[in-house]
Amino acid sequence: HLGRIIKLCHKKKAERPESEWKYKGRVVFEGNHVHDQSGMQALFSEQGTGASHQTSSKWLDLLARLPGNDGADCDAQSAYTQAQLEGEDTWEELPAEARPKAWSGYIRPVCKLRLALYGHPLAGLYWESHCKQALVKCGFTPVPSWECMYQHKENNVTVSNTHLTLPTK
Repeated sequence: HLGRIIKLCHKKKAERPESEWKYKGRVVFEGNHVHDQSGMQALFSEQGTGASHQTSSKWLDLLARLPGNDGADCDAQSAYTQAQLEGEDTWEELPAEARPKAWSGYIRPVCKLRLALYGHPLAGLYWESHCKQALVKCGFTPVPSWECMYQHKENNVTVSNTHLTLPTK
């Protein structure tokens, strides 16, 4: 598979006063333009992440609001790039401004994509797998029938890939 890396930049809180603006940038894999070795559109499995992800997040939001509980939403820092990209090799074309000077003589050089960079059609799946391994290593166990939810019974904590619910007692 061959794809491109693109840079994105946006302004957060643009509807608020200028003093509250924050500029955020990220580098992403342009997952909608991935081709195979023959130049044909690359095909990936249709399901990239667990089907219950959004429902489990809403369920934990509800639990967090019940008496005796508390909750928090947070982003894992550079979440997807914590996970290794597995499966079929994916190669990326770097933008000219991101290439080392030593590459100046090459036309459209490529690098193997090692990390589950945001935008890759299967990045969510690899992040989910990485997250599960990390949670199990910390003593969490999967909640039956909820592929994205984990519980630490000793500490009475329940998490999904994006939510955390804690008892207030």
